Amino acid sequence: MRLVPVALLCLLSACAVNRETFIRTDGQDIQRSAVLQQQREIDLAVCRGEAERASLSAGAQFAGIHEEIQRVKSSVEVGKGCMATRGYLSAPVEQAEVMRRQFEEAHRNRSQVAGSH
Repeated sequence: MRLVPVALLCLLSACAVNRETFIRTDGQDIQRSAVLQQQREIDLAVCRGEAERASLSAGAQFAGIHEEIQRVKSSVEVGKGCMATRGYLSAPVEQAEVMRRQFEEAHRNRSQVAGSH
């Protein structure tokens, strides 16, 4: 049984199982900008590829179920790490807007501090 393809379908999107989404760490609202939406789709595609490559290089074709689950978890972490390097954070859907606003405020405060020097 191959779990990896199913996990990669959910990876880095609002997967129904985990109900997570990605928010920008600069607080910009992706939903309000076609440019940011397009950039997120590009970043997701790149990071899915990174996660898939990590999964394929992680082990044998016929691993046991425990090894397979660990490989899937590792590939998810690779994908999240990849998105983090591009300025995104995985957040529970229910908390995403609150977290985005917190990032937005923090970014605004940093900008004001930097501008006052």
